[in-house]
Amino acid sequence: MAYPSGNGSERLMYVADVMNAAAADDMLVAAADTTVLVKSIVLCEMGNAAETFTIKVNDGADRILCTGVSLPAYGTYVWNDVFVFGKTGGTSTLKLASGSSATIHWYVTYILQDWT
Repeated sequence: MAYPSGNGSERLMYVADVMNAAAADDMLVAAADTTVLVKSIVLCEMGNAAETFTIKVNDGADRILCTGVSLPAYGTYVWNDVFVFGKTGGTSTLKLASGSSATIHWYVTYILQDWT
C-alpha cells in the first residue's frame, strides 16, 4: 500500500453491478499504489434461487474474507465491517464468487486514497 506523502486525495465512492454466472466477479480493482477502505458491501439475490457466495481480495493470492455464506432467494446480505486493501507496485482486486449460476446484485461503498 502507498503511504501518505502530503499530496493526494481521498474520495468517497461506490460501484455496483450484477453477477450473472457461476464464477468470480471483480467488484473493485485497486490500482497500484492506492489504498481502498471498503465501508460496506450489499448483496441481493434476484434470481429466486438460494445461493452461497465467497468474498475475497486477490493481491497475487486469494485472501478469503468470508466463504460459503448462504443467501436465500430474494434475500439481502450486508457486510458493514470496514477493511482496507491495496498493494504497493501492483493491483489488488475485491472479488465476489458463487458456485452456481447466480443472479446477485451488488453494491460497494468505499473510500479511495490515491497517493500517487
